[in-house]
Amino acid sequence: MHSGFESLSIRARIALGVAVVMLPMLAFLAWLVWKEVSLVHDAAHEKVRMLASGTAADLRRALDQFESALAHAAVRPAVKALDPLRCDRLAVEYVRVSPAVVGLEVRDAQGRTICPGGDHVAAAAMGPAAASLDSSAEDNALAVRSYMQARTQGKFAIFSYPVRGEDETTEGWLLLAVDLLVLNDRLLNATPPGAVVTVLDRQRTILLRSLEPARFIGSRPTAAQDSGTPWPLPRNRLVAGTGRDGIPRLLASATVPGVGWEVVAGLPRDAVLAEYRGTVLRTVAIGAALCLLALMLGWRMSATVANPIAHLEKTAASIASGNRSVRARIAGPPEIKAVARQFNHMLDAQALGEARFRGIFETTVDAIVTADEDWRIVQANPAAAAMFRCKPEQVVGAPLDRFVPAWPRGHQGHEADGDEAPSQLQREAVALRWDGKAFAVEASVSRAAVAGSPMYTVILRDISQRKQAEQDLQASASKLQAALASMGDAICIADGEGNVIEYNEAFAAFHGYARAACGSSLVEHLEAMDMFAPDGSRAPPSQRPLAMALRGESATNVEYRIYQNDTGASRIGSYSFAPIRSGGGRTAGAIVTTRDVTAIREVQADLESSHLALQQLVATREQVQEEERKRIARDLHDDLQQTLAAIRMDLQVAAMSVDKAIDLLPLLAGIDRRAEQAIASARRIVNDLRPPMLEDLGLTPALEAMAVQYARQTGIECTFEAGAGLDDRSFDQPVALCVFRAAQEALNNVAKHSHASAVHLRLAVEGGAVSLQVRDNGCGIAMADRRKSGSFGLLGIRERVRACNGTLRIDGSPGEGTVLELSIPLAEAPPVAGARNAPA
Repeated sequence: MHSGFESLSIRARIALGVAVVMLPMLAFLAWLVWKEVSLVHDAAHEKVRMLASGTAADLRRALDQFESALAHAAVRPAVKALDPLRCDRLAVEYVRVSPAVVGLEVRDAQGRTICPGGDHVAAAAMGPAAASLDSSAEDNALAVRSYMQARTQGKFAIFSYPVRGEDETTEGWLLLAVDLLVLNDRLLNATPPGAVVTVLDRQRTILLRSLEPARFIGSRPTAAQDSGTPWPLPRNRLVAGTGRDGIPRLLASATVPGVGWEVVAGLPRDAVLAEYRGTVLRTVAIGAALCLLALMLGWRMSATVANPIAHLEKTAASIASGNRSVRARIAGPPEIKAVARQFNHMLDAQALGEARFRGIFETTVDAIVTADEDWRIVQANPAAAAMFRCKPEQVVGAPLDRFVPAWPRGHQGHEADGDEAPSQLQREAVALRWDGKAFAVEASVSRAAVAGSPMYTVILRDISQRKQAEQDLQASASKLQAALASMGDAICIADGEGNVIEYNEAFAAFHGYARAACGSSLVEHLEAMDMFAPDGSRAPPSQRPLAMALRGESATNVEYRIYQNDTGASRIGSYSFAPIRSGGGRTAGAIVTTRDVTAIREVQADLESSHLALQQLVATREQVQEEERKRIARDLHDDLQQTLAAIRMDLQVAAMSVDKAIDLLPLLAGIDRRAEQAIASARRIVNDLRPPMLEDLGLTPALEAMAVQYARQTGIECTFEAGAGLDDRSFDQPVALCVFRAAQEALNNVAKHSHASAVHLRLAVEGGAVSLQVRDNGCGIAMADRRKSGSFGLLGIRERVRACNGTLRIDGSPGEGTVLELSIPLAEAPPVAGARNAPA
């Protein structure tokens, strides 16, 4: 054994040591995997169990809510009377504790309906449930039965609650119909994605289901549909099964206390156990990475000893053969590293000088060419080939005047005349590309002697883009002048110091200067002139457009009032300003544009004044109209109605005076009926012209009476609601009359256009204002209908409300009903001209 170990190489010995060290670590990793799997399994069980138990608790709370509502309703006297003529409408409304409740009925002990409630679908569901009522049920017990109506697609749960007499015997029942689909949406809408929650009754009929409730509620799970799922589920255990959708899930169940319903919750097995799989894969990956790392370390450790000596030997042989680019590897023992460092340092010092020159020569953006004494190019960098647009080999060997025709000849001429040539010469010249196209360059020539022969280095810089930019800048300046001159808005451009460098005729004219005569006067005027805000306050210099733009601020349509320099006339300008920034983001100037809006503002002021006068005219017209209605109503009451009553009394006396057998009696009776009809018509006209209830009792009774009369005349259900703390004495007569007429016109519109079956009025005082809301369930109102020509109803309401300083809002979409809401401030609603607080 000892001899075998001694025969192993260094690499083999290191690998064996690494393996021995890794064994305990791998065992520890396996233990960690087992521990993580156990924790993940327990967490998955708890997650599924909590989903089931939480749903059961939510369902129990909903059942408690239904039971509490039924218990309160069952003790109401009108319910306990079991009298069809005394059906307690308030009890029916009281029990509607949830949107899922669709009906409530009161039945006697034999199951006969006493007080029906709900739609026909719910009523059909309560019929079979009533047949199974049990008078011997536990005291005050809530019983539940499910009912699925195939014909109408109704799916209900019927809750029954006993109605006890004085001797605590069951004399009747309260039946509450709950729409299972609505209850399902309320309780299970927050189910996590991928999870399935199912609620089953004692007969294992599905009552609620989070996925596809309309399809599954009312059915029963079968073995074929729930393959691999044991039924019933064992308590306190996590069970795996495959649901109807074919997705494997982890299942847990919980029982709803009191009703025996079972809640089965399932989470996708892949999602729940994803952490477990991730843990296993992560641990395996860590183990594999550690093993691979250990092997790499072993291999590396062995290589650090064996390789450095062999590599140093190869490096020395390569350098001896003339390859100076190779370097020795700094590796191995310290002695070998020291030798390699010194060897490499010697080679690096030699190559550094060459690399610096080559780097500058190859990377500079300027063209560099070297020419001999005959002005023939012997060396050129890549930038020279790029500048001349040819290949590098086409440059080397070509005469310099092929690319720079004029420069070499002039320089060479000085040397031919015997004058000492300058050591360096720089100027602008014209160069030629390979295709003969000329372009501007900035050339620099230097001369140096190499081995007694002159060598010329020519550096060329392409300045054609700079020349083009200068031309473009000059053209842009001309275009700017033309653009400024053609613009109707006043424009001013300033530099970074605030000095005006450009402006157009409109700018000078707006401030009262002639462009030819203004010069620096305009600049001085801009600094000294006063600018005023629309409210009349003087704008400080720091808040003027040019100053704010130079600070980096920008804005549009900011109005100031100025006074012109020549006439002193007041002008209103709409200023827009912004900074001009340089490439680095620094503010290099500012631009200010001004639009003269003086005429527009004057027209707007005239329009507002006309609109105010129109409002006052409408308010006065309404007052005069109401006064005229009051007068006509008084005349009808005091004159025509009294006269008709007197005629009727005379006819009755005449009828009693003549003999019963005379044919005159039917005629007199007919006249009497017509007189009575005329009196009723006169009374109705008086009420329409000036409702006495509004004057005698106030706004709230008048609106309530209007709702009752409207429902009787139109057949549309009309309800009225008065807000808490409402006091009719707080309403001025104009406000009360405006609200009453608005409600009257709104109800007329509902009857004519909305095709509604119900309308609701709500009067309240909130936030110091009286508000009226009229809401119907009709066909709604389109935006085009609100502005339809010839439609004066809404226009009249709007003008009435506006005359009282109120606001009107109309909301409604086709098919969704209409809401009309007005609000009039009580403290800010001044009576119009001629209005009085006393009844008119």
